[in-house]
Amino acid sequence: MGKSKKTWYDNFYKQSDFKHRSEKQEYAYIKMLIKKLRIKEGAKVLDLGCGTGFYTHILDLAGMDVIGLDYSKEGVYKANETFKELEFVIADANRIPFKYNTFDLIFVKGLSLFNTSDFSSTKPLITSFLGYLTDGEWLIIALGSNLRGEQKKDSNWFNHRFDSVKQTLLRLDCSSVEIYYTDRILSPVFLGKFALNKFFTKILLFIALKTKLMGELICVIKKLSR
Repeated sequence: MGKSKKTWYDNFYKQSDFKHRSEKQEYAYIKMLIKKLRIKEGAKVLDLGCGTGFYTHILDLAGMDVIGLDYSKEGVYKANETFKELEFVIADANRIPFKYNTFDLIFVKGLSLFNTSDFSSTKPLITSFLGYLTDGEWLIIALGSNLRGEQKKDSNWFNHRFDSVKQTLLRLDCSSVEIYYTDRILSPVFLGKFALNKFFTKILLFIALKTKLMGELICVIKKLSR
């Protein structure tokens, strides 16, 4: 990760933070994912790119044994100040300081390393993440997107297309890949794990492409059992 980007995040977290929805909504979102994958209580989870620790906190509330990791020292400083009972690590996602086969779930939401016009270039990165999972366990990559395949105005965030993400993930050496699209607000609260299915994904993909409304691509990747 470049020093200029790291400096940007440090300066950003000194003054502000990313906006999150209510704890209730985000708890419903995390519970939706946990129930869908049947993640057991007490599972070892890495919140990769945790920022100031909001989702680390939510994962903890959901019963996970979670560690947050971010390369911004200012982000981790805030996380430690806010959630004193949780564990946070300052490290680069390209050089995760844990042994392989450590985690039951790796949760990756909004990681800046995915801000690239060529999603296929992230395949080696995703492959490296899989190495830190125990056999047969799960990697979740959540990407906000309006599916247009273009950079968001006044931001470096890239709105990846569904097909470009799917094509890259299907080339992984893994047990299975599922990609869902959700509105992130109503579906987790009212539908729970049932929001993550092909039927609702098709409907919401159609709506997003017609309206340019933002939703979230949720990529669920299962590591091979050797």
